[in-house]
Amino acid sequence: MTTMSPDRKTLHAAYTEAEYWIDAEPPLRIAIGAPSAALDAILAHHSAQQGALITAANPGSRITPEQVNAAAHAALLAELAQRQHRWLATRSIDPAGQWPEEPGVFVPGISREQARAVAALFGQNAFVWCRATRAPRLCWTAG
Repeated sequence: MTTMSPDRKTLHAAYTEAEYWIDAEPPLRIAIGAPSAALDAILAHHSAQQGALITAANPGSRITPEQVNAAAHAALLAELAQRQHRWLATRSIDPAGQWPEEPGVFVPGISREQARAVAALFGQNAFVWCRATRAPRLCWTAG
């Protein structure tokens, strides 16, 4: 298990290179910095202009046991339900294979401030922010 978090520059590169998949029909790959008509269509389908990809896995960018990540993911779903947010399942994949696949959610309609608060609640360094007709981007939860 990793005991130290990577620095922000290393994290930014890893997060930017990751593959983010929304479990839609068909599955949709989101790339940071690349606009997507298919993402725009998902937002429109949910009558939303923005949304966020959030995970609860591996808080603080420390590889965490699978059972701990599964419990955190369940808590994330409960938190979103309590806040009355809809969501679609996602998964994040490290193409270099250094990090395990992470479950997460795409939350259409959530504000950036709400997304930041939820991500921070689960110890996340960042989340992916999406707006209709714009390229998804990485947003840090702090600093």
